[in-house]
Amino acid sequence: MLDEANKWLGIEGAVPCPLWQRGNAFLGGKNVGSAMHQDKIMWSNVGKNHLGYKLFIMWPLESSLEVMDLCSEDILAPPFTEHHIAILRKACKVVVVGPGDVYVFSGAGPHMAMGLGSGLSLAAYEAVLNFHPENLQMFLKSNTQLHHYDCRSSNNDVYDWMEDIIYNLASLHHRCCDSQAALPRGTETLNCISATLEEMCSSDDDFLDELEAVLKKQKTRKKKNFSTAYLQLLEQCVARSSRGSSKRAKTVHSKRDPISISCAQPHSPGEVAGIVDQM
Repeated sequence: MLDEANKWLGIEGAVPCPLWQRGNAFLGGKNVGSAMHQDKIMWSNVGKNHLGYKLFIMWPLESSLEVMDLCSEDILAPPFTEHHIAILRKACKVVVVGPGDVYVFSGAGPHMAMGLGSGLSLAAYEAVLNFHPENLQMFLKSNTQLHHYDCRSSNNDVYDWMEDIIYNLASLHHRCCDSQAALPRGTETLNCISATLEEMCSSDDDFLDELEAVLKKQKTRKKKNFSTAYLQLLEQCVARSSRGSSKRAKTVHSKRDPISISCAQPHSPGEVAGIVDQM
């Protein structure tokens, strides 16, 4: 999907947003799928269902610890117990995706998926972090109290993703400033890059530490990976960040549900058992 997005946007050699991670494909039969979990990083996912039918269920972010403690790594499949039905009633999105359906959803909240029907189902997805401030703030809540301990990445992995963001934005910044390969909406993209770096530096000391480490590494290299303009932008972000007044994402809790968008027909939790039995 990244290749298709770059082709559509006219971008080559750069990720068109802070993160776009190559994902996975899931192939299985009835009641086979991905057990309830939160993603290892609180990012979004974009995917396509290529074959068969799949049931997708998502729970609100504020219910993460409760439902994960009760059903972590469970696939909720019939016959449903009273316990399972009570958990299903807490879901914020229940969807059946069919062949050709494309879906976008936040991986921050608990979610699960399983195949339906007698045939095989095949779906694939890739992880995305876009420029929207709410999604950036969600990413910064990875490995916090909202993130169930069974689903967290190591802190070193989180720092690696932060570093990837800085390098991805460097490549995109270079493409926007390259007069021979300028992007159609280059000025708007440059503004998004600047706003993203400032948002994340002012919100999370760990990201600011990572940015300072990358900046120091670049300054000591004879052959720099970053353009002079991008280095200046990083220095400006560090200068504008006030460590005394910054709010660490590690201690901030979101009251907003994760963004959930689906191109498929939604169903209420009460319809799930009937749908599964009929497929």
